[in-house]
Amino acid sequence: MGKVRDALIFTFFVAGSIWVLYMQMTTSSEPYQAVEKAADKEGVDLSDTVITHLVDDCAYTLYYTNDSYGFALSEKNLFGWKVVDFVDGLPLDKSLANQGYAFSKTLGIIHGIVDSFVEHVQIDGSE
Repeated sequence: MGKVRDALIFTFFVAGSIWVLYMQMTTSSEPYQAVEKAADKEGVDLSDTVITHLVDDCAYTLYYTNDSYGFALSEKNLFGWKVVDFVDGLPLDKSLANQGYAFSKTLGIIHGIVDSFVEHVQIDGSE
């Protein structure tokens, strides 16, 4: 009976150690690093990243490439930051300016690009 218990403890210890190592390898110490790691995984060549909102343990990051932009939602957990939502390939086109993209409906965060002559932003009657 003692050998079975020891084997189970050893198995759980090894599995737990592998899980901790995996989590440490897939998370980053900063939100922008997590976005860069996710972009590499998706094959997106980033030009720049900007953290637009940092709310509790969530970071909303705007990034752009040579011809498009996108957004990433990163969450902080016990091991660091990890991207949980990644939207890419939105074209940098003036015809799409002044249109919003609802990135987080629960927090009411809307992202988008605007042209250089913006005096105010109005969304559903709210300014």
